[in-house]
Amino acid sequence: MEQLDILRCAFSANAKIKFVSNLWYAVYSVLWENQPFHF
Repeated sequence: MEQLDILRCAFSANAKIKFVSNLWYAVYSVLWENQPFHF
């Protein structure tokens, strides 16, 4: 039972990380596209 809890916690953390990185990538892409010049 404890192992299942650990697994669920790890999966939840992984999903959050994936969501945050996707969100960050989307924001970064929009900002990059809206720039008049590229660095």
